[in-house]
Amino acid sequence: LSIAQKIGINIRESLLCLSKYKYPSHRIEKFKQQNNISWYNDSKSTNVASTIAAIEYLENNIILIMGGSKKELDYKELNDFIDQRLKLIILMGENKDIIKDQIHVNIPIISADSLGDAICIAHKNAKPLDKVVLSPASPSFDMFQDFEDRGKNFINQVNKIVKP
Repeated sequence: LSIAQKIGINIRESLLCLSKYKYPSHRIEKFKQQNNISWYNDSKSTNVASTIAAIEYLENNIILIMGGSKKELDYKELNDFIDQRLKLIILMGENKDIIKDQIHVNIPIISADSLGDAICIAHKNAKPLDKVVLSPASPSFDMFQDFEDRGKNFINQVNKIVKP
């Protein structure tokens, strides 16, 4: 904004444009709000750093759905962020046991058999002001063609399960 002001761009117009910024698909994409519960698709998150970024962005009251195909990743990096910001972790995919072994936290961790199962668990546990986010910190190839396929499936299944 300082640069915009220096070069003569109107600050109010700049703020208006920034307030309308929409994340690209599959990147912390808020796609539904029902009963004051927000649902986010962050399927593009195929590593730990991107899931940490989503957690930092969403701040607190987070129900995190994560897991996918196996890849050499250090999930222990999530430990510092989980207890402060998350209320529940739902693990799915072929690496769910690996993740569970690496993270040591004081919040509930529930294993799901499928994405649909994870969504049902999240829906059952979500309360007003919660944020449910699919941010897998893992590749998608165990259950899906790619991250886009995983994200589209997530959105479609949430829209079927979470009714007005």
